[in-house]
Amino acid sequence: MLTCEFRVRIVNISASGCLIESQRRIAVGTVGLLRVRWGTQEYGDGITVVRHMAIEGASGVHHVGMRFLWTTLPHPRSIRHAVARYVALPPAGSAGRVM
Repeated sequence: MLTCEFRVRIVNISASGCLIESQRRIAVGTVGLLRVRWGTQEYGDGITVVRHMAIEGASGVHHVGMRFLWTTLPHPRSIRHAVARYVALPPAGSAGRVM
């Protein structure tokens, strides 16, 4: 097991997964933990990378598609639960990191 933590920008998020923008390449099949901060609250869920695309013309920028792993039921601190609650409009300044 290799542990690595870095910041990402969330492009799109839903109850089943998300699209992030990263300065790092993340290989398809990678399994990890995504933590997201909305306002003062932090949420987390297990993820698996299902898609990777380097953005042409944007040096070192990658779009990474992730699917949430359903190893546990959504709980109050899971991203899936937060998305269900805040589906209308998440607070400005949302940021995340992959662990």
